[in-house]
Amino acid sequence: MNLYSTLQPALPVPLIVGLAVGAALLAVVTALRGRPLHPAWLQAPVLLLRLSAIALIAFILLNPSENVSTPVRASRSVVLVDASASMTMAGTEQGTRWEEALGWTADLGSAFQKAGLPAPEYRQFSVDSEPLPIGTSGDLTLKPDGPETRLAAALERLVASSESSNLDHVMVVSDGCVQDASRLSTALGALHEAGVRLSTRLVGRDVPARNAALVSVLPPRMVRAQSRVVVPVELEAGGVSRTESFDLILRDDEGAEITRQTVTFSPASDASVATASRKLVFVSPARTTKYTVELKGPGTEATLEDNRFTFTMEVVTTKLRVLVAEGTHAKRSLGSEGHFVNDIEMITSACTGTGEMECTTFTR
Repeated sequence: MNLYSTLQPALPVPLIVGLAVGAALLAVVTALRGRPLHPAWLQAPVLLLRLSAIALIAFILLNPSENVSTPVRASRSVVLVDASASMTMAGTEQGTRWEEALGWTADLGSAFQKAGLPAPEYRQFSVDSEPLPIGTSGDLTLKPDGPETRLAAALERLVASSESSNLDHVMVVSDGCVQDASRLSTALGALHEAGVRLSTRLVGRDVPARNAALVSVLPPRMVRAQSRVVVPVELEAGGVSRTESFDLILRDDEGAEITRQTVTFSPASDASVATASRKLVFVSPARTTKYTVELKGPGTEATLEDNRFTFTMEVVTTKLRVLVAEGTHAKRSLGSEGHFVNDIEMITSACTGTGEMECTTFTR
């Protein structure tokens, strides 16, 4: 610890000294030429008291101070920049949310340097957090393409890592879309226990995020083999225009495409949410199969979790199985046209002709 004295005057030092000397001279002149005091021996103590008061006032105006320097622990700040796909959507004015986030972080780094503070560290997060190689001017060649925004996971990893020593401030730059919001309370509690403060910077416009979703898929649970199947599908989309086309695709368990339909949404405006309905029609196979309904569209979306739906359709039969254990294979004439049939053919034809029975014969 270094202790030293320094003057921090409220007024310029020459002015303070001049005023003090002038006041002292005035006090001396008044004592010598002014009205004498009675008794006369009070003259010297009064003059000394006045000079002492002038000196005290001058001392206060000179404001001598003692500066004390104490060591402080190293300070670290981390900026978490959202790198999910939703950051490619429109920002507040011009450009994307990603460009807006990089511009803000660049200004933040410059402000830190001007204030003489250590530059903050930059990390991007989507499913997890990783170092983000951007400088004070940013790097617009980086593209946000994360499938999800898991902010809680990124905060938990940041606190749990060995790099969290001396960390005292985390700044999150995001558009506010979070997929693990249920874990945020736990992550924020861990930050509080570690003595780390959290700040947020919201980017983007306050409009529905661009996203298309499967709202409802209602496949039949059981069907017959080689029968016509109809699967009603309800969809919705926000932040899309009327001219954009999406594909609704049905695939089997091997990924082969079964059927495809084009879907367009008609929102009242680009900021509103629109709905659409479709029916996927196909012929069921001969066995139980797992299917996937997939919605694909142009551009990026806030999340892709709601663009797929998988279901299993069980192929069953309700036919009655009959064992025929009588009759012969002896041919006999049927009618006058020369047709010959046997007992078994007559019986099995009568049963299977309805389509609701299967026959197995046991004859001699």
